[in-house]
Amino acid sequence: MRLLSFVLTLLCLACYTNRITISVLQPSSVVLPKEIKKITIYPKPGYTPVKNRLDSLNEIQISAKTDVAQIKTGYLDGIYNVMSESPKFTKVVLNCTSYGLYMKDSVLFWDDLRKICTQDTTEYILLLQGSTVYDTELERESNTTYYGVYKMINLTKWAFLQPFIESIALRFTETDSLRLDGVFGGFGDTEYHLYRNCYTSGYLTGMKICPYWKDTLRTYFDGPGSDMKHASRLIKRNNWRAASLIWNDLSDGPNHSLASKAAFNMALAWEHGDDLDQALQWIDYADSLGNNKRIKIYRDILEKRLETKKLLDKQLP
Repeated sequence: MRLLSFVLTLLCLACYTNRITISVLQPSSVVLPKEIKKITIYPKPGYTPVKNRLDSLNEIQISAKTDVAQIKTGYLDGIYNVMSESPKFTKVVLNCTSYGLYMKDSVLFWDDLRKICTQDTTEYILLLQGSTVYDTELERESNTTYYGVYKMINLTKWAFLQPFIESIALRFTETDSLRLDGVFGGFGDTEYHLYRNCYTSGYLTGMKICPYWKDTLRTYFDGPGSDMKHASRLIKRNNWRAASLIWNDLSDGPNHSLASKAAFNMALAWEHGDDLDQALQWIDYADSLGNNKRIKIYRDILEKRLETKKLLDKQLP
């Protein structure tokens, strides 16, 4: 009978649960100096690709008209999209419009870099000093090949420069291995897939050098009752404030089971707002009203996030 009761309880909980995606701030693996706040991302000057060649590609064929330099902007676009959303920086500019304007004999001088920073009202240059991409066609165990499936190895070299004091703040090299699917059909398709490879490589590099937002699935209660269902519809429309008002009222109600679920959802609302201390207080309150395994799992998640926050505090201004 006890086992049957436990199973029925789990089934009831499952009936009233749903999932939603929230953005969670993650720490980087490289800690940049805190004074690096305003950045211009800039490509290496003087890049003149060989026609119909992209670095060390051996298996993938590209058209003689392929704009290889445009494919390689993927590295810059990828790292920019991470850095521009990171709370680490107050300003991030992707500057390709000045490309070639400040170069003499394909060389950037400190005075050129100062002009770029002055134009962009930034203080540092993140320079893509070099990039190379290799390809290897993947093979089956039977030694037959997957058509159009490749292993891509990207090697990129970057440097943070301080033009106003003529100093290199940091240099780093990144190597990654990515799977590239679907390189077949017309040359246009191939160029798009190669750009996406470069973009992904740049994006992964951005995740290593600055705190970044990661989409994460969270469970919440969407029942029982019409109020809980209404609150569920509200957060799916990103109206967390209106939903929180409903959950807050329900958490004070006489039905302890419902109040516990509402308090659980309040913890999620505070986590969505990135206030982990308040989230932890609400999950403790939920636990005091209705002890269950789902509450304990979420409490462990919040405690781990608080530990992660200690790392983030060291990385953020």
